[in-house]
Amino acid sequence: MRVNLVSSSVCLVLVAGLSAVGLLGAGPAHAAAAAPPCQRTYSSGPIALAIPNPGQTVATIDVPEDGLVVSDVDVAVQIHHPFDADLTLRVFSYTDAVDPRAGSELFDQRGQGGDNLIGTVFDDEAAIPISWGSAPFTGAFLPVDRLSALDGFSGGQYRLQLTDSSVTDAGTLDNWSVTLTYASCDLDSDGVEDHADSCLALTAQTTTGCPLTSRAVTATYRHGKFRGTLSSPVTACEAGRAVTIWKVRTGADRSIGTATSTADGDFSLKRSSRPGKYYATSAGTAVTDVAECPAVTSKRFRIRQPG
Repeated sequence: MRVNLVSSSVCLVLVAGLSAVGLLGAGPAHAAAAAPPCQRTYSSGPIALAIPNPGQTVATIDVPEDGLVVSDVDVAVQIHHPFDADLTLRVFSYTDAVDPRAGSELFDQRGQGGDNLIGTVFDDEAAIPISWGSAPFTGAFLPVDRLSALDGFSGGQYRLQLTDSSVTDAGTLDNWSVTLTYASCDLDSDGVEDHADSCLALTAQTTTGCPLTSRAVTATYRHGKFRGTLSSPVTACEAGRAVTIWKVRTGADRSIGTATSTADGDFSLKRSSRPGKYYATSAGTAVTDVAECPAVTSKRFRIRQPG
């Protein structure tokens, strides 16, 4: 006779989310910025939840009702079990009121008798179906059923259901997580949609989403060359940047040429001497996950007629 034993675990830990720096105080800003735009991972943390044999257990992760619409779902599991072929894994999405929304089968008695699922990720974008894998199934695999069935919802509960069909072998769910990618978001709350935000982990009220730094450019003409320096407290705003020399004219000013600044911000452009007024410019740019470099223009200077 088969007995279905049901236990449950309800817990929530937010990790690797783009706003997690502010919520958890975890690590430097550039570490969180490595995540793709509009993506958060919610983890059970260590739970050591027993999988009865035979029987069923359920683990729940509660995702805040934040209004963000899910466009992709990935599920990761860490399970110790001596015979993977006994196991079936399913994930379900519920509202906070525990109304069912959708479900997907992830794993169905695979493994050819192997042990464990270690670092196993179920991902609709994976190249290999889980049925092609072998224990301990480390890496990313296509689930049995597409997780896209869980797309289009906001917040709620995600439940992992584990079923063991055997009477001989028991196992443990060590931990699991659900990674949600959203269609649109502003996780650092700086007013810039994250797909267009050049500094995902930094809060800045600029059009690029990066904190604005200072920058200046100087220019002159000596010994047959236009010379000058592009300077900024942020090295990436002064090194390897384009600087253009302009000649002042009636109507539109004329570009003389463009040089690239060296590691210390210096630049030079060899051109023959022609009388007139000149100046240098460097266009504004955003250095990813660092700063916004403003556009700058030098003071005008004059090349005089020889003699």
